[in-house]
Amino acid sequence: MVDGKKSKKSKKSKGSKGSKGSKGSKGSKGSKGSMNSAGMMSMKGKKGKKGKQTLTATGFVKYSGYQGFLEVSGTVGPMTTIGTTQSFGYQLAGVDNACTSNAGAHYFTGSVTTDPWTSIAYNTNTIDGTSTGTESVDTGGSSADVSGRTMIIHNWLGGRIACAILE
Repeated sequence: MVDGKKSKKSKKSKGSKGSKGSKGSKGSKGSKGSMNSAGMMSMKGKKGKKGKQTLTATGFVKYSGYQGFLEVSGTVGPMTTIGTTQSFGYQLAGVDNACTSNAGAHYFTGSVTTDPWTSIAYNTNTIDGTSTGTESVDTGGSSADVSGRTMIIHNWLGGRIACAILE
C-alpha cells in the first residue's frame, strides 16, 4: 500500500492522498491463516533516481512493531509504469528486521481520488507460505514518483508485517 511519504532515498510527492490507518483487503484464510494484501507505502526522505523505469523491492525486513511469527522474503517486481499505472509481479515466501514506524497512508495522487490499494491482495494456501502473482495499480504517479517508496506487506488482518524499498 502506498502513502504520501518517501524513504530516505526519496522526497515527498506533491498532492499525495490516502487514508491513514487503511487496513488493506481481507479474505479467507489459507492453510497458515494467511490471506494477505500487498501494496507499497512511502516514508520520509529524499527522492530516488529520476527516470528509472523498472523498480524492484527485495530484502524484506520485519515492520517496526510487528512481533508475529511470519518472516517474509522474496521479490516484488520488476515494477514498470505506463502512464500512471504501475504493473508488477511478486514472488514471496513467509507471507517479516527493522523498518520505519512512520510509513503513512497508501500512496495515490493526481486524478486518482480513491485508494487503489484496497483490492490488491495475495493468497497463500501452501504449507511453506509462498505466493506468486502479478498486479496492476493506477496510483496516479509516474515511475519517478514511485521510485524510493516502500513496499509494505500486510497480514490477512491488515497489519503491517514487512517492508522493502522500491529501487
